[in-house]
Amino acid sequence: MVSKVYGKADGVDITFYHDHGDIWQIDVPWNDDGKYTAEIFAEDDGGNITFRCSALFVISGHELQAVDRKSTRLN
Repeated sequence: MVSKVYGKADGVDITFYHDHGDIWQIDVPWNDDGKYTAEIFAEDDGGNITFRCSALFVISGHELQAVDRKSTRLN
């Protein structure tokens, strides 16, 4: 089970907060074009960490789209 999600969005440190179930929420710094390059780490209860590198997220209106979904298991 994922216990912590964190990373950077356009170079700014970000921390997700657990909402419920598999839902994690985040507030990101404002960006005029709505495009964010994000580095996201997820850690489980056993200390295993997964890194999602160079994902580009685009916020348009009320929709969030993940453009790149590459991930690498580190531990």
